[in-house]
Amino acid sequence: GAANSVEPTPTALSIYDIQYTTDVYGASPHVDEYVETSGIVTGVDRLGSNSAFAIQNGSGPWNGIYCFWGAPEEIVLGDSVTVRGYVTEYNGSGLLGDPDRGLTELATGYVTAVHSSGHALPAPVVLSVGGLQDEMYEGILITTQGVVTEGPDEYAVWKISDAPGDTASVNDRFAVVAPTMGQTMQVTGVLNEYGGSDNVPHSWRIEPATQEDVVELVPG
Repeated sequence: GAANSVEPTPTALSIYDIQYTTDVYGASPHVDEYVETSGIVTGVDRLGSNSAFAIQNGSGPWNGIYCFWGAPEEIVLGDSVTVRGYVTEYNGSGLLGDPDRGLTELATGYVTAVHSSGHALPAPVVLSVGGLQDEMYEGILITTQGVVTEGPDEYAVWKISDAPGDTASVNDRFAVVAPTMGQTMQVTGVLNEYGGSDNVPHSWRIEPATQEDVVELVPG
């Protein structure tokens, strides 16, 4: 007498399989597919309707992805989880957005299982500010350093640079840190490619999981 399930049958894929692409704009070959995948939680945000968390399966390119729904209360950094969701490209829109660029993510999904807890997070990939701006690093933990070139704006977003023309933003999705102009900072966090909107152009954003992931480098 129970109602039949309306959930589609997911395709089991690794995060690498979902993320790896040769598309010139970085679109996943599995867009709109309902998939199941697993990884270690590397960032958790439960604030507001745009909540998200990130998972990663091993270190290195193509192995991380954002899950854009609210994580269950028990989910914390270092948990090993399996999730299901639809592969989506959250591309830019509006006056300043780039409709061809954005974030490959899982949406309209849920956590099917928490397998274990307390895992060490995957080792972050060490990159220059210019080097991190590559589709293969989207959704994974990276670490970089640079001088603060723009202080926190009204959204607590600030920018760093290590070479002329190479700039990345540091976002407050998981943790809020407010450095001052001219400080040299080392930043570790999950990389997010933001497609842009009416007010903000396309940019690469590093999203530290905790305040401890942002460290001022003082000349010794």
